[in-house]
Amino acid sequence: MKLRGEVALAVALLTIACAGATHDPASRTAACTVVRDGNAAAEDSATADSACVSDSTRYALLTGRPAAAGSVFVGAYTGFHTDVHDSHWTFRWPARARLLRVAGLLGYSRSAPSPSESDADRYVSDAEHSMLPHEIGHGLDEARWGDAVFHVPAWYEEATAMWMEPSASRLHRLQQAQDGAATAPPLDSVFLFERPAVDPMGSNFSRADWDTIVAGSCRGKCGPPPWTKRLITWRVGGDGKATSDTLYDDAVKASMTHADSVARYYTYSIAALYYVRARGGLAALHALATRIGPETGATDPLAGLPGIPPAGTAREADWRGWLRSAGTAQP
Repeated sequence: MKLRGEVALAVALLTIACAGATHDPASRTAACTVVRDGNAAAEDSATADSACVSDSTRYALLTGRPAAAGSVFVGAYTGFHTDVHDSHWTFRWPARARLLRVAGLLGYSRSAPSPSESDADRYVSDAEHSMLPHEIGHGLDEARWGDAVFHVPAWYEEATAMWMEPSASRLHRLQQAQDGAATAPPLDSVFLFERPAVDPMGSNFSRADWDTIVAGSCRGKCGPPPWTKRLITWRVGGDGKATSDTLYDDAVKASMTHADSVARYYTYSIAALYYVRARGGLAALHALATRIGPETGATDPLAGLPGIPPAGTAREADWRGWLRSAGTAQP
């Protein structure tokens, strides 16, 4: 299983029950067919169809090859799940009504002047427009490599999924890379990134909130005072079970250190991909895609790519120079 930031994608063999499922005529792309399972609404399949079209286009742009054929099932699921069989991938995704239920389990409020402005609706909208194409991107990679995807370099596999996100999301990540340019990791170390484990197995959705505690007014078991800070994390598994964890003081500080490593993993993985594009264009991205894989063992995946300086001080200086302007790159 791969664990990724706030979201863990559970990959296992699963036969999706398709009784009552409806193929939506709006699903126009050969690479991705949307299937409404049960009582899913037409707007649910329209959202998934938009992600399919975008991902198919962007995957070909990144790799120079067509995206693998697959199906997105939208229905009354609490979690999401990918399965690959004979290079055909299937992905199940919760309908909007079920996502709103997940938001409630995570503690988001629907109280607002209008429902579309509530915390719960904003959470659901972000899941539909950012998380959904991201996770479909992982499915495309799993279809390409099969079980060997677990041995694909972590930075590239995650960067591929982030490449599928909306432009605003990608631009935000690049701006983070620009803001942290002074303390950015060496480019060579990005290629050695390992996936940080932040969610328990089976957790599809999560949220983490800071809460300032005034001594004596903490609800629940806070332990002896004077506690000042706590970090509460809610998680919802694919079975719909909700759990929460609370950390205090020193544990919160330790969690912050870990959270920073997670942020660096995401930020600089996608930044490395955009560095390749900025220096060598699509030709460099396509050449990189052909040499990335579980069996290549390439210690320098950028060697000889168009526009990329040779490994060493020249490339590192070029990488850092580019990072200082990363936030202005075309996402």
